[in-house]
Amino acid sequence: MPRLELYALAQSVAIDRSTNRISLFNILESLITDPKGLILQEMVAVSIWIFDKSEFGTDHQLQLSIIAPDGSAHGPFNQNFTVTAIRHRLINTFESHEFDQEGDWTFRASLDGIASASATHTVAIRFGQPDKAIDQ
Repeated sequence: MPRLELYALAQSVAIDRSTNRISLFNILESLITDPKGLILQEMVAVSIWIFDKSEFGTDHQLQLSIIAPDGSAHGPFNQNFTVTAIRHRLINTFESHEFDQEGDWTFRASLDGIASASATHTVAIRFGQPDKAIDQ
């Protein structure tokens, strides 16, 4: 049974060519925008899955969904892949996503539709002064 080790949403990602290490930049947790909303030109969802050696060669599907504060769903965005290693890293890029509602946006990742192999990442969108911290 696959196990999710990491799931995060960031504005960008870099992978070191010599070490294969991954760096996430500007992990998205909360954003403040004016009431017109916010369009992020790029977001990256990164998930790292752990598989058993017996699962090498098996096919899987990663399903990503975005749930707006009003409950409307965007997606799923699907990525098919074949297991070739114990640690399997998946990087998915979203381009020009509009945050047009105030509240918590949920980014859900699930593997093969299995509830136990899923995770969520929430981004809080608040309308207000963009130069003020969310906690103030």
